[in-house]
This record gives sequence, C-alpha cells and structure tokens, in this order.
Amino acid sequence: MRKSFVVVLSLLLVFVPHLFVLAMEIPTEVTVVGALEPPAPAPGSSSGSSSGPEPAPDLPAVLINEILADPKESDAENEFIELYNAGTETVDLSGWRLDDARVDDGAYQFSNENLNHVLFPGSYLALFRPETRITLNNDTDSVILLDPDGREVDRFDFASQGSGRSWGRNPENLDEWLVFKNPTPGQRNEPAE
Repeated sequence: MRKSFVVVLSLLLVFVPHLFVLAMEIPTEVTVVGALEPPAPAPGSSSGSSSGPEPAPDLPAVLINEILADPKESDAENEFIELYNAGTETVDLSGWRLDDARVDDGAYQFSNENLNHVLFPGSYLALFRPETRITLNNDTDSVILLDPDGREVDRFDFASQGSGRSWGRNPENLDEWLVFKNPTPGQRNEPAE
C-alpha cells in the first residue's frame, strides 16, 4: 500500500508540480473585499436583467435564450449565443460546456478565472464566437448547453432565419422561439414593432 502511494505521489510531483506549489501557498485568512452582486444600472440604461416570466417547470433555470448564426457583418466577430438565468438562484457556470451539432470543432468550456461566467437571477450572458470558437452554420445547426456532469441542460435546433436575424425565446413565454429582426445580445429579447 505504501509503495503505491509513493508511486502516485511521485507521478503527481513529476507531471503536475504546480499543484504541490499551489497547495503550499494557500492563505490561512481570507478578507472579503466586496460581495458578488449584479452591477447597478447606469441612469437610463438597461440593467441586463428582467422581471420576465419564471421558466416552465420542465425548463431549466439556465436557458439558451438567443442565437445569431448569420450576422449582417462578419460571422467570425458577430455570431453569438446568449444564455439567460430564468431562475431565482445565482449559477456559477464553471465546468459547464456549450457546443453545436458538429463533433469536430470542440465544445466551449466555461471557466471563472475572472468570475465572468457567474449568472445572476434574471441576467443574460452573450458569448461571441471569438471567445467560444464555436462556428454556427448559417443554414441549420444546434446549440447545446451541458452541465459539469455532461448532462444536456438545454438544446435548440434551428434552421436559417435570414441574415442579421436572430432566433430568441419569447420574453413573455420562454417555451416559444421567435425570429428577431434586431438581435439583443446581453439584453432582454424585444420583438420589433
């Protein structure tokens, strides 16, 4: 038993030396400088949250909310996938993954090095292609949200919606998907008038 422990410890020290150093440098006291709270909106601006409807019982709290696969400008810079926290709890997306139907381009995995992927209740998170490296097809594709255990949390299969138009959930009925003339990344979906 002792020999196998020494072998495992030796392998860890050889292949993952930074873990040993990090374990040695853990502080014994933590000072809280500020609590994580949603930022206050500037006067006259949108807060990035909504008092929209609660998700239906069969919908997850974190939803795929809007997709722009064929922007008017460059696909490489302007394609986006938006998530929405329709629940009442803050969700840390560390370890969650976002993917499309193609198996050859790899999934985007959320990490919270800068706490960018903590989703407060009623808030939106727009993820653009330069960050996710997910290339959406303009004609048909799927967007899939997976939890840290690899379980599918949400999925949307879509067909072409036309250049510059996004697919998004109806803010009054989250079960319904609509085509929007004016995409709203990071904000509540608003039907054109």
